[in-house]
Amino acid sequence: MISDNVDFAISKVMEKGTDYMDARVESLSLCNMIVSSNSVIRDVGYPYIFDSILDHGAGVRVLFKGTWGFAFTKDTSKKGLRDCADRAFRLAKFNSRYGKDRVNLAESKPVEDRIPFEGKIDPSQVSVEEKVALIREFIARVSDESRRIKDYQVRYSDICMDKLFSSSEGAHIEARPTWISLQGNARLEKGSFPLVTIRFQKGGCELLNALIDKVPSSEALEPLRQSFIKAPAPQGCFPAVCGGAVLVHEAAARYEDGETTGGRLELGEQICSDTISIVDDATIPSASGSYRYDEEGVPGKNKKIIEKGVLKMQLQTRESAGRHGVEPTGNGRAFNYMDFPTAKESNHYMVPGEYSFEELLEGIKFGILPVEEDYWTGTGERFMIGLRNARIIENGKLTNKIVENLVMTGTVEDVLWGIEAVENKSSIVGVTCDKTIHGIDQVVVRTEGTGCNVRLKSVLFRRRG
Repeated sequence: MISDNVDFAISKVMEKGTDYMDARVESLSLCNMIVSSNSVIRDVGYPYIFDSILDHGAGVRVLFKGTWGFAFTKDTSKKGLRDCADRAFRLAKFNSRYGKDRVNLAESKPVEDRIPFEGKIDPSQVSVEEKVALIREFIARVSDESRRIKDYQVRYSDICMDKLFSSSEGAHIEARPTWISLQGNARLEKGSFPLVTIRFQKGGCELLNALIDKVPSSEALEPLRQSFIKAPAPQGCFPAVCGGAVLVHEAAARYEDGETTGGRLELGEQICSDTISIVDDATIPSASGSYRYDEEGVPGKNKKIIEKGVLKMQLQTRESAGRHGVEPTGNGRAFNYMDFPTAKESNHYMVPGEYSFEELLEGIKFGILPVEEDYWTGTGERFMIGLRNARIIENGKLTNKIVENLVMTGTVEDVLWGIEAVENKSSIVGVTCDKTIHGIDQVVVRTEGTGCNVRLKSVLFRRRG
C-alpha cells in the first residue's frame, strides 16, 4: 500500500537526524467539456470539446537543522518515495550550510483521520456519455426559441482526488474531495449574460440537476430584452457599484497573509474602511474552498480576519506561525503535490452590510456597474479587472446604457479605504487564485468569496486595447 511506502520513506529519512518530514500523495482525475453553438464535431453528433487529465504523484518536505528541502515524484513505489525523500533531505542539508533564517514550526496536534467521499454520486463513476446527456438537457433549456438566444457556451468540469498526508509526528489523513463546475453563458440579440455559474462546488454529480434547474425562465429573461443602448466607453475616475468578491480577494488578501506581510502590519491596526469586515472560513459545507485539514494536517477553521476595518488575524502556516509566535490558522495550501504549501485563503468573504442595492446607487450622478468580467489580476499593490461589458449609472438609477471592453484598475489602498457601503445580501462566488513568491508562480488554489455588491467612492476606468 502507498501508506506503507510513505511510512518507510519517513522512517529512513528520520534516521539521518532530520527534524521533521511530511509527504503528500495525490491521485487526480479531471474531466472538461465545452459545449458551444459555434463548434460542431460531427462524429459525436453534438457540438462539444472534451478533455481528460489524469495525474498521480507525491510531494515531500524535509526539515533539517531548521531549513527546508522539497522534492516531488510521480513514482509512489517504495523505492520512488524513498529516493524522493532522499533528494529533499540532500536539499535541506545543503540549505542548512548557507541559510541564515531557521524554521521553527508551530505546534499542531497530529491527527489520524479518514474522510470518505462526501457527495452522493461520484463523478468518476459517471460515464462521459451520461455527462454529455446531462449537458444536452441543459442546452435544450438554454436554446429554447422562446428565449431568443443567439449563441451559447457551456463549460462543465469535475475534479476527483484521492489524498494522503503523513508526517514524522504521527499524522495520517486520507481524503477524497471532489468538485463540480457548470458555467453557462448566452448572447441575446443585444447583449450577453450568464445563464448559470457554479464554480467548483464540492460534491458529486447530484449537483448537476440542481444547477440545471437554475436556468432562468423565459419570463425572467424578459427584462434583458429591453433595448440596450451602446454608449462610448468612459475614461477616468468614477464611482462604481460592483461585486466585492474579487476586489476583496485581490486587495485585502495581501494584508492578511502572515507569510508575505513580514510583520509590517500590527494586529489591531486600522487598515481599511470601517464598512469592511472579512471572514476566512474553511468549514462551509459544499463550498469549493472548504477542507477538514490543510496541506500541513492542521484543521481548517472559521476565522474573523478584519472587523470594521481593523486587522484581527493573519493567515498562517506552521512555519509563519512559529516565526510570529502565534497558532497556525489552517491555511497552509497548495495546488497539488508539486507545490510547497504557503499561507492562502480558504472561503474568503466580506460580511454583508446594511444597504439595499437601490441604496448603493443613490447619490451617484455618473458611475459604472460592471456586468461581465473576463479576467482579474493583482500584484500585491495594484489590481486590474477586465470588463467585457458594464452598465452606466446616472442620477442614482441604473440605465440601459451598455459600455464594452473596459479595464477597472486601482491600488490596494484605494479599494480598501474607498469602499463606502456594502450590500445587505450576498451570494457565493468561486475564485481561482495564484500566488507568486520570488517571481515564481507558487500556489494556485480554489477559494470562494461572497458576491455582495459594494460602492466604491472612485476607481479608475480606461478603454481596453
